[in-house]
Amino acid sequence: NPAQRHLRFFFGLGAAGLASTAALNVLVNPWRVLPEKTEIKALDPYRDVDAEIRTCKAGLAMRGPWEILVIGSSRPGTGMNPDGPAFSGRPTVNLGMNGGDLYETRAMLDHALTRQSPKLAILTVDPGDLTRPGKIQIENDFEFSPLSKGDPVERSLRYVFSQMSVDASMAALKLLATKGKPAYGQKGLQHREAARLNFFETME
Repeated sequence: NPAQRHLRFFFGLGAAGLASTAALNVLVNPWRVLPEKTEIKALDPYRDVDAEIRTCKAGLAMRGPWEILVIGSSRPGTGMNPDGPAFSGRPTVNLGMNGGDLYETRAMLDHALTRQSPKLAILTVDPGDLTRPGKIQIENDFEFSPLSKGDPVERSLRYVFSQMSVDASMAALKLLATKGKPAYGQKGLQHREAARLNFFETME
């Protein structure tokens, strides 16, 4: 039956597309939120942190082990260098989020503590956090990130099959192919801002 053959062809084409999408995103793991054992390790320096910052920082929180967590808004995110002398070389991760508020700081801390046993957690508070009535309703990727209390199965399916994941995976592959500037330092876990801070330190 020609109609059945056409249907099988299109279903097969769709299944192949889904399988290819899943393989790409699992191998690249652009936000570090999927299991490490299935990813391509050489891509780690090229995985981004800025595009979907809550998702990416939640992914960083899952790595480690970390002895020190820095959590808050963009102020600690851009102002505290995890490689700086204040941390004495101890494994430190900067989980600051642009526009982050107390609600998100608490969510990031809870998320990190399910996977890490840090010796110190530095939580920063902006003055405005003390007077706001609750979570700030701004457009960001919080609900898409592991910080959300949403359905974890649905969230994982997005990480594996969504177009956003494909775009992030292709961006990482493009950086690798063109030998572009890594999103992180060679360790794969240092914020771009660390380079800026080190530059100004050498100018003093």
